[in-house]
Amino acid sequence: MEDRNVNQRPRLVPIRRLEVWRGKVADTGGEAGALWLRAEIDSGTLTARNVSPANLPKRAYHFGSAFRHVFSPEPGLHSYETEALTYRGPNPNPVLPKLVELFERSLIHVNRSAGSHRYFLVLDDRRQLLSQEAVSFAVMHHLSEMVRYRPEQVERLAGERWSWLLGTWVPRMLENGLLGYGTQILEEELRIH
Repeated sequence: MEDRNVNQRPRLVPIRRLEVWRGKVADTGGEAGALWLRAEIDSGTLTARNVSPANLPKRAYHFGSAFRHVFSPEPGLHSYETEALTYRGPNPNPVLPKLVELFERSLIHVNRSAGSHRYFLVLDDRRQLLSQEAVSFAVMHHLSEMVRYRPEQVERLAGERWSWLLGTWVPRMLENGLLGYGTQILEEELRIH
């Protein structure tokens, strides 16, 4: 059991750009269409966290399980790409579910509220981390159970020194949850500007 990191919180690293790229690749039958994800990270961001560009996929286990370090023509940026997912014909739709799976596997945190950064990678080498949605759901479920079955504990919690954290987190979590679920249901990106 790994308890060396139990009390350490994962750190978030801002991603400057996260894009879906489309191109052609050599395939067994000649040339095929391909889709892949490309993430760009400022070199200063990595330096500030004492992480080398080549070592980032090891230090950020879930990000590294989907992305690899590649050459970046832009100075001051480090680029990472997923594997190219190939398809035949002009329509890339058959590989979109696999592209979404790569994104989900990388545990990239999406900030759908107003802010300077939209995407963050989780800088942690633990293999058993949960997504932001899973953690938020678990905490909200626990709070719901407390409100329903143990209201006296909710009152005590509300009087604690750190209760303001809960009071600011719950509305933000509900906002992000609704935006996330709305995005999935409508298949259209929802975000507060």
